[in-house]
Amino acid sequence: MMTTTTVVVIPFRESEPLQTHSVSWNDKVDTFPTDVKNLIDDDDDDQQDYLETPLIRPRDGIAGLYAYFNTTTTDHRGSLQERSKNENIRATRLAMACGLLSRRFYGNVLLVRGFGGRWEDLSVDSIQGAACISPDLRECIQKDVAASQTTTEEWSGMKLTTPIPTWLGDAAQNNYHDNAALALVAKAMDAGWNEDSDSDEEGSSSSSMDANDTPATLPSAANQPSTEFVAKSPLCLHCRSSASTLCPDCEGAYFCSDKSCRTTGWSHSCLCPTWKVYTSHRTDLSSFSFFGEWQTKLTDREFQTQEEPYARFLQSLGIDDECTSWWTTETYGWAGGQSRSAKKVDTSVRKSYLEGFSPIVDTPPERRITVEDIDRPGSAKQKNSVGMIELSSWMEYYILRGIPPSSPVSILCTFPLTVYYSILRFGEVPVTVARMLKRPLRVHVVGAEKELNFLDLFKEVSFLLPVDLALELVFVVRQDMLPPSCHKTENGTSAGLELTAGLSIYLVDGTYGDSLDPRFDCGSGPPDMVLALNAGLYAYESWRSVVSYLYENSGVVGVFSDYNEYSGVNCAAMGGAKSRESLMINPFRQPLAMPVYSMNLPQFSNGFLYAFNQQELE
Repeated sequence: MMTTTTVVVIPFRESEPLQTHSVSWNDKVDTFPTDVKNLIDDDDDDQQDYLETPLIRPRDGIAGLYAYFNTTTTDHRGSLQERSKNENIRATRLAMACGLLSRRFYGNVLLVRGFGGRWEDLSVDSIQGAACISPDLRECIQKDVAASQTTTEEWSGMKLTTPIPTWLGDAAQNNYHDNAALALVAKAMDAGWNEDSDSDEEGSSSSSMDANDTPATLPSAANQPSTEFVAKSPLCLHCRSSASTLCPDCEGAYFCSDKSCRTTGWSHSCLCPTWKVYTSHRTDLSSFSFFGEWQTKLTDREFQTQEEPYARFLQSLGIDDECTSWWTTETYGWAGGQSRSAKKVDTSVRKSYLEGFSPIVDTPPERRITVEDIDRPGSAKQKNSVGMIELSSWMEYYILRGIPPSSPVSILCTFPLTVYYSILRFGEVPVTVARMLKRPLRVHVVGAEKELNFLDLFKEVSFLLPVDLALELVFVVRQDMLPPSCHKTENGTSAGLELTAGLSIYLVDGTYGDSLDPRFDCGSGPPDMVLALNAGLYAYESWRSVVSYLYENSGVVGVFSDYNEYSGVNCAAMGGAKSRESLMINPFRQPLAMPVYSMNLPQFSNGFLYAFNQQELE
């Protein structure tokens, strides 16, 4: 019986279009290996062989996606000069879209869909967006990148209307969980080997993972569990030496004066058109016209590249080394709980708004909103289906709370307002369920750090909520991030603290989903929502347990904020296609441009939001 399937070849030469071919075989003669060699070989060398690697593993009856490529063009023993001639930008871009951010391809690449000895036809249209346009599969980005490139010969005649298929849209999520499962197996095997060999060396779960399948460095946080960034100036994207020259095409990446870095760091070409779109969003991200002159300078170029300008700004407000209010962590950061400001944090001490915001005197009133507040001219009045005021800008919040535009309290209020907006935007079903069960809405804030310095500021969330909605906030902090001054109980959980009539606070130390069981060890019960501020889910391995918990408990909504769009979209993709599409600019981001030394993308604290397990009221 003859079997035929349609495959796609991605030539390494970008001037050549993606190609569709048919391969056939029967029960007696298997010509598939020969067909593969013929399709990917770029010369007549009969000695060339090929490898197969999965870009997407088959699961739940859905075919996987396999790439075939020549071993000689990817052999690490070959010289960089030889390999750089055959870099396959489009196949590498497709791998990035699948969540394999470090995978690199050279030479022609053949793509086949199949599982369990069965094969499915693959069309050019289904992968064209991911391979030829952008690894960011959001519809808006695909359109924007394509629109910016359609004048080039490579893009002429390209179909832009074909939607990204579900199996490709969910690839990053599936690959992440496959790698997480492999890491657990590797960890168990390492532990067993160490026990059998009586070795004192600690096995590393990450060491057994294929480096090509682990995420590349994302700029939201350090990939290693260090407490501070070492770099204080822009770095070359390739060699990590000091650099000041921006990529002339996207202005999102730095390269040093050594021109070879741009050549050997060719994978940036896979991202460059996308990063050009990201950098074009800087104007919108920096737009806070309501605040006036004091804020405008906080997004100037010097704030994007240095820390000193922000320190000078805080000093101009009277916030100095002697300050003991909530502003201290803005001065010295957190540094894994070891900074000067973190070491002073004592979560058992309560502060009023006047004490916490000091020396700033124009603060929100320390009370629940009233009818008079809502009736104030310009105040937001519309409510969503669960009775929450639909705040959508700092201007609306300031007017509602009677704060003058000259007040810089938004710099700190980004944290409670991001929590409020997360509930407003993604929490209608959890709020409805909590009301039906006549209990508080349970929100677990995972990965808390500097938030511990101003727990009382989260009263602002309850002041904005409907009076009939009680809130339980459980702040979960990793033990190695907990300052020595913070008090802990024997089981690592603080007693519930009632900050207002409608708000209870818990502080829990441990690793969520690992040493802590979210169902029993955090607050009064399992969460309705899990939040993480400035998470950067690729930053620490401990986030795996949080992502796995949400994956296994689809009834729990997870909302995360991130510093920049590149980190945000890759982390959001871990929740699947729907999560990726949920990525949005947070209207309550901190009105301050942050320096980022590994790239030049717009960076803001709580800059972007995305959600896992989104739910809708029926």
